[in-house]
Amino acid sequence: MTILSRLFAASLALAVVPAIAQSSESGREGAAWLQAYEMQDNVFTGPQRTALNQLAYHAAAANICEGLVLDRAKFSTGLAALEHADIVSLSDDELDYYHRHLLVNFGVAVGIMLAEHADDAAVFCEDARAHMNDPDAVHYFDNDPDE
Repeated sequence: MTILSRLFAASLALAVVPAIAQSSESGREGAAWLQAYEMQDNVFTGPQRTALNQLAYHAAAANICEGLVLDRAKFSTGLAALEHADIVSLSDDELDYYHRHLLVNFGVAVGIMLAEHADDAAVFCEDARAHMNDPDAVHYFDNDPDE
């Protein structure tokens, strides 16, 4: 199972049953994922949590792995999918809170990803490159960053 597959499975688990985060394959970060879920305050839907974690995975990989670069347009599209489902009914203050909450939770997820994978960058980067090169995979990497 690739790292991204495990991430997707963990994201689904966090979206459905937070206690499953305690049994994270990575070990010590399971408790951090559980706390991250608690911080989300039920503000995000299950699919939004999954998308947030996938974006964090890509941001961490681009930071850790030499030669992996985020495609800004794809990444922006991914972030746009995290917009509040009922944005028109939110007051300016509520929308501001939502955006700040989103950014904080994204940062927390990236931080946990960095903690999980920085010590074993070779495996993580190999997995991220395989994901990027999979023609059927949805990813936020720039396949040709030199152009």
